[in-house]
Amino acid sequence: GRQGQKVFAEQVNIVNDGLLPSGLGTSPFDGEGVPSEKTLLVDGGIFNAALYDLHHAHKHGKSPTGSANRGIKAPPSIGTSNLFLSKGKRTPSNLMDGISKGILITDLMGVHTANPVTGDFSLGASGILIEDGKLGRPVKGFAVAGNVVELFAKMTDIGSDLKWFGSTGAPSVRVTELSIGGS
Repeated sequence: GRQGQKVFAEQVNIVNDGLLPSGLGTSPFDGEGVPSEKTLLVDGGIFNAALYDLHHAHKHGKSPTGSANRGIKAPPSIGTSNLFLSKGKRTPSNLMDGISKGILITDLMGVHTANPVTGDFSLGASGILIEDGKLGRPVKGFAVAGNVVELFAKMTDIGSDLKWFGSTGAPSVRVTELSIGGS
């Protein structure tokens, strides 16, 4: 019900591209035989489109987006192919400019435990302190908590270093704030 509304920061563009050259999720057709396509899900922070398999497209009066995944023991369902946050223009080191005190998070543990309905998360983390725009000493054993939707809304800049983790990709990002706990 939020299509056409601003839900994330203006810099955020999220794409699902079933036709991405050399993408691990690239295929000419989805799990139902519908041609794969590129779908711009979020454009400039605005919720632009959703993914549909045949069932949900019919149910909502939409066209399928070639986004059905098929498993061995279950019927086809909506899924992603090559899902990514589009890269920005700044290098990761430039993202630290102007940060008087912060943390470069290098590892998150328990990402699979984020609540898929509410978007709430509480994760173990490790990283490197940022002081006056420069990397300092490593830190570990702390936790970060928040909400995925709020996190995307608090992004102030996006790096140029798009990295892939299987068929999901993201660059470095800078956020205004994130709840951090630990000693």
